Amino acid sequence: MLDEAITEYKKILALNPDYGKSRINLGVAYHQQGRLEQAIQEYEKVLALNPAYGEAHHNLSIIYYEKKNYKLAVLHCDRAQELGFEVSSELLAALQSYR
Repeated sequence: MLDEAITEYKKILALNPDYGKSRINLGVAYHQQGRLEQAIQEYEKVLALNPAYGEAHHNLSIIYYEKKNYKLAVLHCDRAQELGFEVSSELLAALQSYR
């Protein structure tokens, strides 16, 4: 059902390209499909509109960890925390040795 979800989020974004939550959800769907570069692009679009969107930083941190780019993973994790977003304990533990 991810393909259908992606189609629907794209329809919403065609009407309102600045709707951050739909971009986040589109990024999540791409991530779940293993389309990491497309997920990154969606999260970066969110951050271009609102650099203080903690969920986008958190999700980028997870993707960069998966891509073994630990510097960016830590950077986005720290930014999410600074913004008051509740970062998952699993992510914090995984990044501990890269700090």
